[in-house]
Amino acid sequence: MRSNTMVFCCVMVTVALCFSGCCGRLIDWCKETVPQSASYKEDKKVIKHYTQSIRLYDEFQMIAMFDALWLSDDIRTLYATHYSRVRGNTLEATTEAIRRQLQTNEATVSFYVLSLRADPLHITNPSWIVYLDIDGRRYQPQEIKFIELLPYYVALFGKLYSNHKQACEIKFSRFDQEGADILKGKIMTMRFSNQRYYGSVSWDLTAKVAPQDFSLDEKKCSYGCK
Repeated sequence: MRSNTMVFCCVMVTVALCFSGCCGRLIDWCKETVPQSASYKEDKKVIKHYTQSIRLYDEFQMIAMFDALWLSDDIRTLYATHYSRVRGNTLEATTEAIRRQLQTNEATVSFYVLSLRADPLHITNPSWIVYLDIDGRRYQPQEIKFIELLPYYVALFGKLYSNHKQACEIKFSRFDQEGADILKGKIMTMRFSNQRYYGSVSWDLTAKVAPQDFSLDEKKCSYGCK
């Protein structure tokens, strides 16, 4: 009861100060007493564009949930840039980090996929099967492995990530048996299926998203680079 009374009194004092013309001084006091930390800006539009989720239900019972992040050139560029700015890397080091990340995509199409811990995708005989469907042509994974997500990718998944889920990396060959680039299609669909249920998430390969420029401009470097 005493604590509730104190809280009420504090609130009333704050209101009284605001209405008595002291609001400006109160705001200044807050800024000086509790200075807010600067934070890095992330390109939320790009992150949302490459993240897809699905929840499967049987009536009111949830059967499974999957969250897939396509590790596209844009996403890998965001990661390499963030990695560099956190460490205060030079422009040259950042450029090299981006080059190495993009080089990975020259041969494979990769995803980070979250699933419930009860539905691991990386085991020998998983209950759920994953494959790609691009314009009606289906492609089997080249590799599925369990991973511990780096903090940056945990942050990218945001609220989609929880302790009830686990992550795996799923890789597909960038080229089909005829040597054609599979990303030259229109719609890329990742399908999930078990013995009874199925679902999918899709990406429009023709859609363009304009990433924010995170390049480290030496004249206006806000990341602490030298």
